[in-house]
Amino acid sequence: MARGDSTQKKLLKAAINLFHEFGYKGTSVRDIVSAAKVPKGSFYNYFKSKEALAIAVSDIFYAYALGFLELENTSSPVGRLHKKRVTELLDEAAGRIALVVSQAQEAREIDPGVPTMDLSRFILNSLYGAIFRSKTDRTERPMKLLQRFALEPFLMKKR
Repeated sequence: MARGDSTQKKLLKAAINLFHEFGYKGTSVRDIVSAAKVPKGSFYNYFKSKEALAIAVSDIFYAYALGFLELENTSSPVGRLHKKRVTELLDEAAGRIALVVSQAQEAREIDPGVPTMDLSRFILNSLYGAIFRSKTDRTERPMKLLQRFALEPFLMKKR
């Protein structure tokens, strides 16, 4: 592997981890190069902007996710194991969302009458769809629609 390939992979890996933990807006280029342990100038040798890096990260994620979709009809033991692991990861992500939803319900920011896990799974599924559509359309509109139609309806009105 060429040295440049290694630097690019370090940047991608760091971005994946940081975007997962802090989100796109909560992660700076400085955070990414620091986590990747590469000079800031190296970032711009591979990516025009943080947005260009996010697109490259989503390309990796979607290739990975689409591979799991292909496992849906598999009967091989390895395929079944991969499918089981994807289910576990999605359930774990829904569980993390459920923790936040539950806290918001206790604080009366989200209607406590809405089943926590159902709402959490709905948010997760909607989020993945919005991310996919944002990437393909190269616009933030799907994320704004997610907020308007999948999140805001569940928020309690402040008096």
